Amino acid sequence: MGCTQFQKGTQTTEGTQADEGTIVGTITDWCEAGAHWTTTGAEGNAEFTVIGLATYKGKQMCHATYTATAGGETTKMDYYFTEEGEEACWVVADPTGEKTEWCGTG
Repeated sequence: MGCTQFQKGTQTTEGTQADEGTIVGTITDWCEAGAHWTTTGAEGNAEFTVIGLATYKGKQMCHATYTATAGGETTKMDYYFTEEGEEACWVVADPTGEKTEWCGTG
């Protein structure tokens, strides 16, 4: 699979500065461990980092972490998805450690 690049922004000596509401990052494989990208906007920002392939609910899925910050609040989630995007699950733990899961098919 070729390189799909989600990089839009302004190059600076410190790296790429994202324009508001754009995504900065590069993906070269559907589940490349360490792939990381961010998005920023007026409401807050989010970071997405691929951990790698994992078996989740008996299926091979890509595992990623997602952290979003808005209004001074931060939410962290685990995201699991299949290569073609037919199935995906979000898992979030509250401060007590209780997990809530949302899964869907597409």
